[in-house]
Amino acid sequence: MNDTSLAGFEIADGVLWQSVQDEIVLLNTTNQEYYALDSVGARMLKLLLESPDIGAVTDCICVEYHIDANTAHSDLISLVGRLKSAVC
Repeated sequence: MNDTSLAGFEIADGVLWQSVQDEIVLLNTTNQEYYALDSVGARMLKLLLESPDIGAVTDCICVEYHIDANTAHSDLISLVGRLKSAVC
């Protein structure tokens, strides 16, 4: 994965997910593992599913959460890494 594009990032077919209030819960039906994202992680996931451009997602997170670009970018890369191993 490069730092500017997440083309092809999507939740696998065997993963069920649902928004619950401001969070997202995911169930990987292949390995029966359950995951939960808090409100920030849920927002990041929704933005990532809408756009494969990590720069655009980073910019949006910076504005919405009033954080610097380095922190937003680092948090996004970390989230994507965890999600790819869990539900992608």
